[in-house]
Amino acid sequence: SAILINRARFDVSTIGDLSLSFEHTIAQQGKVPIAPGDVLVVSINERARATGERPQTYVLASFHGDTNGLATIPVVTAVHGLLSSTRYASAELIFGLD
Repeated sequence: SAILINRARFDVSTIGDLSLSFEHTIAQQGKVPIAPGDVLVVSINERARATGERPQTYVLASFHGDTNGLATIPVVTAVHGLLSSTRYASAELIFGLD
């Protein structure tokens, strides 16, 4: 999986890799047929706003796997669980699936 980031909109110095947290969360669901590189989950803040408002935090997730749909529900459930149980509960989620 890959995620392209617009440097004009997002502050790339704030990017955080959530892979370990995702792996921990999905491991609670038992054996899920995903391979290394099938899922990418990161956090990032948008650039400071001219209005002085606090920049929004986003969680960007990408899932591309050749699993015949067998991993879709577990992956979506794990990303949802990751967001609801961490400091990213107020983050905006952008999730690409194919």
